[in-house]
Amino acid sequence: MKTINKTLFLLFAVVISTNLYAGIAIKHLPEKGGTVTSGGALAYPSFTAIPYNGYNFVKWVLTNTSTGKVIWTKTDNPVSVSTSYVNCSSSNGDPCYTITAYFEKDKCNISFVNYDGTPLQSSAVEIGDMPEYTGETPTKPADEQYTYTFSGWLPTVVAVTGAATYVAQYISTLNKYAISFVNYDGTLLQSSEVEYGIVPKYTGTTPTKPADEQYTYTFSGWNAEIEAVTGETTYIATFSATFKANTYTIHVNQDCTSYMEEQQ
Repeated sequence: MKTINKTLFLLFAVVISTNLYAGIAIKHLPEKGGTVTSGGALAYPSFTAIPYNGYNFVKWVLTNTSTGKVIWTKTDNPVSVSTSYVNCSSSNGDPCYTITAYFEKDKCNISFVNYDGTPLQSSAVEIGDMPEYTGETPTKPADEQYTYTFSGWLPTVVAVTGAATYVAQYISTLNKYAISFVNYDGTLLQSSEVEYGIVPKYTGTTPTKPADEQYTYTFSGWNAEIEAVTGETTYIATFSATFKANTYTIHVNQDCTSYMEEQQ
């Protein structure tokens, strides 16, 4: 209904927009923003600003036509003007004063928010203009599984037709973690970066541990079950020990002395 009323007023204004007051000129800026009608008795002169669809009236400015000096600024609509202004005329017959109606495009609130709804930027933007995000690049903290990189807005930013909210979007990249395999003494056997959720594999040679006087050692696995990656992990080689049974030979000399020799 509001648009229909504006349209009717505009058609009416085209018919009667003759300025009734010789002492004052009428302007409207921007010209496509609206029109101005004058009316009222000479004792009570008034002007009415009628914005076009998509525009709003902002203010009136009355100026001295020859000098450009501002007499007053008002936001009343319609606005009344002193008879001393409307009845004035210069020596060449031109109006002494100019009254200008200023219009501006309708504005809509445009918001940019982060993935979690945190406000990033909000401003009133004129209809038809393209909103622009001027803040810092949005961020989303990494979690165990992913690192996030800002990729744009949802929905796609378009010229303003009404209030809108744009939500930051992100590309997710699987995190990688250092997975190490070490021998019983801490010697590094293998190290690599493995993506989250992948079960690492040891591809090196079978770990070994040298025998001592009492035992021999056989690789038996790792200190923990190898599981899908969720963070940095070190696996330590473990060994099973086998008791070493030694064989000895006793030698007896002719002088009845003896000695024992270990058999290899």
